[in-house]
Amino acid sequence: MERCRMGLVKGVVVVPVAMSMAAFGLAAAAPPAAADVTIPTINCPASGSSTSLVDFDGDGVADAVVAVPGANGGMGAIEVRYSRGTSTTTFSPGDGVIPAVTAAGPPLTFATLDANYDGCTDLAIGIPSYTDGGVAAAGAVQLLYGSKDGFVTGPLITPSNASLPGDAQAGEHFGYALAGLSNELTVGAPGWSPTVSGAQPTPRAGEAIAMRFDYYQQSGFDNVWAIRKSFPHAGDRLGTVVAPSIAAAPTATGHGKNHAGCIAWSTSTADVGAYCGHHDNDRLGASLSYSYVAGVGYALFAGAPTHEVAVTSVVKHGKHKGKKVTRTVKDAGVVEQFALIRTAGSPTLKLEATISQGSPRVPGDPTKGNEFGSAITTFNGKKPLLAISAPGAKVNGHAHAGAVFLRVGAERSSPWQLIDRDVKGVASAATTGDRFGTALSLAGRGYPGTAIDFVLYVGVPNDSVGGNADAGRVQIFYGAGSKPRLTGSKFLTEHGGGVAHAQYGAAVD
Repeated sequence: MERCRMGLVKGVVVVPVAMSMAAFGLAAAAPPAAADVTIPTINCPASGSSTSLVDFDGDGVADAVVAVPGANGGMGAIEVRYSRGTSTTTFSPGDGVIPAVTAAGPPLTFATLDANYDGCTDLAIGIPSYTDGGVAAAGAVQLLYGSKDGFVTGPLITPSNASLPGDAQAGEHFGYALAGLSNELTVGAPGWSPTVSGAQPTPRAGEAIAMRFDYYQQSGFDNVWAIRKSFPHAGDRLGTVVAPSIAAAPTATGHGKNHAGCIAWSTSTADVGAYCGHHDNDRLGASLSYSYVAGVGYALFAGAPTHEVAVTSVVKHGKHKGKKVTRTVKDAGVVEQFALIRTAGSPTLKLEATISQGSPRVPGDPTKGNEFGSAITTFNGKKPLLAISAPGAKVNGHAHAGAVFLRVGAERSSPWQLIDRDVKGVASAATTGDRFGTALSLAGRGYPGTAIDFVLYVGVPNDSVGGNADAGRVQIFYGAGSKPRLTGSKFLTEHGGGVAHAQYGAAVD
């Protein structure tokens, strides 16, 4: 592998990387002999790979990355904040690093991973509206390697890549959703239309492609596989949401129920496990978070924010006093926890638990429109953490102000904490339509010499900033011991100030 320094563009080190990747359209070379193989680095001071800390420059201090979908006329932007916001780099279509797009469509997306396993976090940016070889909106993913000196441009991965299954299709939107874990990247393509057994294509059934990076493979990949429903339906749009090796279709038909939502999990193209919701409009898979849970193993938390919740109460007065009455609450939302089990090579998603505001210890009651489960994040630190949002929740009379629920510990008896913008110690105050909790991310502390154990990022994309409607912000909470230190929260706002309708914070890591 050889590199040639070309200079700085908007704080980014732009370096064409001639990897041994013929399929990327780059110079192909025989991989080095096994005796010569060493883990490659790109001026990264970190040692080894870390999956608990987003750290692009390897300085041991947490960085942050935020999606701004409303920027650039809806084409989107991705903003990186280094080391507690000390410097900023922004990526936009046509900026010399991210390819231009020729038509309006889904905005830029992102995921973090460590593709070259050198300890510096790498950034994958999805460009779902990219025209690939004349195929409109086929999509692409631009890989950027983290380094001490800035980002190093890696390959542009497109669906026409010879190492990926299938061909580029118009409107495929490859890169619509991304998820990274270690050196693995999962890419959603919800507009993809499969052809099953020689029949006519199934429009927009969707798929996801999972890939593991390896510098010393001629293709650049150690393994690549597709995640697809065995029996696709038109308009399923599998890959609208992804987690590592997992794809979801929140509006898919399942068990004959419209918009029940379906999830597919696979570690090989030929072996797929699936689970679908059982009610109309569940939208199972609208959010996903993948984690390890003691006593369960690898677990998937999947949100169904428009799931109806049954509430049973006891009549306290009148002639029916003492009688139990059950009612259903629309759009209250639930989170379903699945164990990921592989038995005799066959993957299975086993439903282990359902969490709602009607569950023991979870604050509040199921309420119409709360949309509990709209965002989920997990983290395995000193204690396992689970955070779930209800961005539609009413707070002190403010509709859709939003709330977040944090559980410390993996047991069902573990305590939950309610966080909203009217809780004592939280900066700012709840206002109508904030949708606090639209995006969530938990991360390792990354602040040497402090008592902070974890950091919780909360996206508030509909927040008004300086009179600019829907400019958006990210609110950060610092966790010390078993609870966030609420008096230590702060905000990230789009670099240069709030821009109306930019929706800064629609996604965060």
